[in-house]
Amino acid sequence: MKDEKKMLQMLWERYCRMKFRRNQTERSAGEREEQKRRL
Repeated sequence: MKDEKKMLQMLWERYCRMKFRRNQTERSAGEREEQKRRL
């Protein structure tokens, strides 16, 4: 039971990290588009 909980926590952290990284890349891409439009 304890190991199961630990595994779930690991998966959850990995998921959060992936999501966060994807959001960051999307944001940076959006900012790049904004800069292009400004120029």
